[in-house]
Amino acid sequence: MKPYLIPGIILLMTVGLHGNAHAMTEKEAYNNLIFFQAAANEGEFCEKKLNIQALPALKKWQRENASVLNRSINAIEYHLMTDKGLSKPEVKLAMVEVWKKMDDIDQRRLADRRTHTTCRQFAQSLKFYESRLTQ
Repeated sequence: MKPYLIPGIILLMTVGLHGNAHAMTEKEAYNNLIFFQAAANEGEFCEKKLNIQALPALKKWQRENASVLNRSINAIEYHLMTDKGLSKPEVKLAMVEVWKKMDDIDQRRLADRRTHTTCRQFAQSLKFYESRLTQ
């Protein structure tokens, strides 16, 4: 083995052992939650208001992106504990408020744009939301 390859191999092994070299920032995590909330609200709107089937696609999309959601939640919880000084029980309560805030943002910015046409193209909406997620 060439000696100059060893540092590169060690770096790759280190990144592999310790996960992503890029840690998700608080802002990226909050942005991700907005997209998860928007997808959920849009799916619910299509199903309940317009009777257009969307929930199976939504559930599949949520399963496929569960790791991103978990990492986003973990990043926000870490921020709340370290930067805001909240205890674990306080963090759980704060996360309820965070989800309410995400719902409010969705209602103010996106809800009025949902129509019969957007619901028929729900799969494209999910692809868009996924393209905007910070991995």
